[in-house]
Amino acid sequence: MAGAPSQHHRIQYLETIRGLAALQVLFLHFLSGFAPDFVWGTPHNGTFAGYIHASPLFLLYDGYSAVYIFFALSGYVLTKAFAPHTNLPAPVIASRFVRLGFPALVSCIIAAIFFALFGGLNMEVGAIVHSDWYKYNWHPDQGLWAILRDGIANALFLGYRSDLGSTTSLVQSISQSYNAPLWTLSIEVYGSILIFVLCRLRQQSFRLWLFGAILCTAFFIRSHFLCFLLGHLAVGRATGEPIIPRFVALLMLAVGGYLCVLAEFFQIEPFRALCEARTYLLAPCNNYQKIIGAMLVLLGLVQITSIRRGFSHPKLAVLGRLSFPIYLVHWPILFGFSAFLFMEMLPVVGLSSARLLAMVFGVVASLGLAIVFQPIDIWAIRLSRMIRQQVGWTKRSVPIVSCHHHGKTVGTSRSASLPTLLARYLLNPGDAHFEANTSLRPRLSDPQHESSRP
Repeated sequence: MAGAPSQHHRIQYLETIRGLAALQVLFLHFLSGFAPDFVWGTPHNGTFAGYIHASPLFLLYDGYSAVYIFFALSGYVLTKAFAPHTNLPAPVIASRFVRLGFPALVSCIIAAIFFALFGGLNMEVGAIVHSDWYKYNWHPDQGLWAILRDGIANALFLGYRSDLGSTTSLVQSISQSYNAPLWTLSIEVYGSILIFVLCRLRQQSFRLWLFGAILCTAFFIRSHFLCFLLGHLAVGRATGEPIIPRFVALLMLAVGGYLCVLAEFFQIEPFRALCEARTYLLAPCNNYQKIIGAMLVLLGLVQITSIRRGFSHPKLAVLGRLSFPIYLVHWPILFGFSAFLFMEMLPVVGLSSARLLAMVFGVVASLGLAIVFQPIDIWAIRLSRMIRQQVGWTKRSVPIVSCHHHGKTVGTSRSASLPTLLARYLLNPGDAHFEANTSLRPRLSDPQHESSRP
């Protein structure tokens, strides 16, 4: 169709949405630390920041809604990635642990280094700028166990769940974490399993999948897992031509944005009643009004052709590829480097300028560290893809595997184990790549889907 966005563009604009969502989280956290009135102020305070918080401008740094958009995009991306591999549950699930866990663990090591350099400064800064949030976060236990607990146990399984009981050596409050944003990764893990089960049902029977999708939607209707389900159901539509008239899509954007901003101050009665309903038939409620608002915003964005084209610009897509690194590395910059810079600049330029400089240079430093971190993220993507495409865990007959180095074949094998393949990859992560005979197993139709985090 003339003027329709290409398949390449359709992938790019989703990447851009992910990148913009990462910036929303970044801005929210820096404002929470150094300008808290923009996050917790109200018009009743009579302050400029309070009015901004209650206006549509809040959407520029509404990191809460951004997280729900992350989840919906993950549901879409994972459905595309899992569909060819539904007969391989163990490698698929293991690949998710590698994809999320390795970057998370490295980010905790980076945060531990920053804490060793700047730990404790945030308490003094928080008292000066009147941000209790900044003052009482980032108080981790030190040592290897604390890093492993944050990067593996809490990131992939527990998510700093306060409802698991009192704090122990394993269950800690989020204020004791090296990298608090990792709480979302456990949701990503469980959301991945949910999407895989639905993909498996779809392969077996459409009716079975339909029953499972309806049952899951009903149970998770007020939970953040609803975002994964909506992303899963959008496959085949998000990359197709818009099916909603432009004015309807614009109305969705307006209503969704209104619900997101209103959720900061007030819950509309139907949403409040559903959240407060005490029943075991529904999963616990997670800010349902903001979830619905964020999903309406996302749906409105992807149904406007001009926005798709604008978001498909290659420079914006680069931001999308940095989204996960930005999300993972900005926390130690915020609580470490920016706190140090603030204290250094305070006696020189005064309170207001020190706040501004700490935020601006902190954001720039976060983007810079994200660029440095990106190769780790790419490595995790490639390794997780390798694991997912393996037929088994032990040495067995698999498709012909060949190792190419600088364009020359240096080795082939008809029998390879997963550890052998991983060893080869680890020895040559940059120069070598591995290919398999695709006639014996399906491959991803578009590797660009793997460039996204869940």
